[in-house]
Amino acid sequence: MKTRLKVNIAESVPETTATKSQWQLIITRFLYHKIAVAAFFFVQIIYIIAIFAEFFSPAPPWQQNIEQSYCPPQIPRYSVEDGLHVYAFELVIDPVTFRKSYRENKEGKIRVSFFAKGYSYSLFGLLDCQRRF
Repeated sequence: MKTRLKVNIAESVPETTATKSQWQLIITRFLYHKIAVAAFFFVQIIYIIAIFAEFFSPAPPWQQNIEQSYCPPQIPRYSVEDGLHVYAFELVIDPVTFRKSYRENKEGKIRVSFFAKGYSYSLFGLLDCQRRF
């Protein structure tokens, strides 16, 4: 009496490009491209920030500070007694050339905090929030 050995064809054939679907081929090719994968995650972060723009914005959209519109970005600093802070900038106008420039005021320290209370806003029109990033 002969016994037949049953062989599962799917297990014996290695998965090659001939057995993959179109989407599996696209994803496999995409994952080999490291810059494309990094760009994909970067774009996802930008989309999340755009969706939660009210949470990430530093000030309300109706507020403007025209006096310091050309003030350069400030470098956050850390000290044990003051914590995370930035120095206040003061406007200096050269009397000869009338050129405006900004200088750090070492006495004026502005504390930087995360998830601080700010103005009231409505997240997606459903939740009333005051915390900001």
